[in-house]
Amino acid sequence: MNEALQLDRFMDDQTLRNEYIVKTEILNKVKALSMLPDGENMTLRQAAEYYEVSIETIRKVIQRNRQELSDDGIKTLYSKDLKEYRLTLGHDVPELDRVPSAIILNRRCLLRLGMLLRDSKVAATVREYLLRVEETLTDSQKGEILGDWNDDELLLVEKTIQEEKKKGNTKKAAIKAVSKILNRKENNINQKYYQITKKHGSVQNYLVEKNVIYLGSTKRTEQIEKHPETDSAPDVAQTITGQLESILNDMKASIGQVSQINELKLEVAELKNQLKLKDVIIEGKDAQINNKSKLNSKLKKEIAELEHKLSFISQIINSNKVVDKSQTESVNSKKYLLKNGVVETQ
Repeated sequence: MNEALQLDRFMDDQTLRNEYIVKTEILNKVKALSMLPDGENMTLRQAAEYYEVSIETIRKVIQRNRQELSDDGIKTLYSKDLKEYRLTLGHDVPELDRVPSAIILNRRCLLRLGMLLRDSKVAATVREYLLRVEETLTDSQKGEILGDWNDDELLLVEKTIQEEKKKGNTKKAAIKAVSKILNRKENNINQKYYQITKKHGSVQNYLVEKNVIYLGSTKRTEQIEKHPETDSAPDVAQTITGQLESILNDMKASIGQVSQINELKLEVAELKNQLKLKDVIIEGKDAQINNKSKLNSKLKKEIAELEHKLSFISQIINSNKVVDKSQTESVNSKKYLLKNGVVETQ
């Protein structure tokens, strides 16, 4: 693989980026850093100036790789947090004044940007420095970065990955399962696995080259034939195999339990959603009942008012009839008088 392709691998391979992310000291070797007064962080503008690109270019790279950069420690500070951070700097930083928020990057974030930026000569130089670091690191120095591993742990990683692949699962799922058993970070396991497979092709080849354990039956036979005096070797191999099988069985049981727990969590979430839906329906029903009660009360009030008006109208009508009757009677009433023997009306 030529150097250009190797440099491109940094942009395409997150595992490779994770392996080199600790080498932040090369940043100062490539170009002088301009940091905030705390000496640990920088702004988007400072990062853009370091890589000689626009701030918008830096923003786009951050958006596309937000999770990686979050793991490295990128922070977006708002109002109160931003004000408190400015106070810790001890010096006035104009670009952090009177802004609602600010993105703050540390050295790891800056290094990862250098592994991701395509159109930056400075970023390309950073990647070249990283490749030189790989060539000059000794095995012991790499061990300091990745931590000490025993061969049983490596074999467990390899077997778990193969088992998960047979089930149709990804390498990431296998590493996640192994991380719980070995109590190691997924990133650490991923880096170690990548380092070994890159150099030896597979963990199996690595173990065979170290003469630690022979995974194939043919290789075991050849080893016994070469060293007939080591009669205890098969017993040791069987013991180790038994222990590994026991570990794998425990791991499978743990994975099964994790799977059951996840299923139960999904069921609980589904039940919660159903309860929320029912609560919404009940609230809707209550609102309908409340509206109907209000409407009923309003209708009763209107009916009462109408009845009162009808009663009043009836009283008026009845009083008019009495007046008319009295007038009629007074008109029709006649008085008869006898005067000089003649009846007269009055």
